[in-house]
Amino acid sequence: MTDFLGALEPAHREVLHELGLRRRYRAGDTLTRELDDAGGVWLLIAGEVAASTLGPGGKEVLLGLAGPGELVGELTALRGSRRSATLTARTDVDALAVAAGDFRRFLRSVPGAALVVLDGVI
Repeated sequence: MTDFLGALEPAHREVLHELGLRRRYRAGDTLTRELDDAGGVWLLIAGEVAASTLGPGGKEVLLGLAGPGELVGELTALRGSRRSATLTARTDVDALAVAAGDFRRFLRSVPGAALVVLDGVI
């Protein structure tokens, strides 16, 4: 994954912080569930989040981990589709939650940030 926050210019980081709401989750808390509505994105300030899905026989399949500076939920928010994975706090998490529409507007106004998102998914 890409350190999205670290790749932004300081002024752009400030704009993003103004768009979001600070959220805290305890280890084991669910941020969102697979098939939920798109909602927004989370920019992780501290902690670790796991993305998982249910596999054959109902077993949890770990898709990836994200840590400080990384985005989670960005593709679903950009597509406006349902969540493709469940996001769970593996540790206590401090995150910035940004609504999908606000995040899309941010990316339109800061094209370099959109490239960082693309680099993280390719």
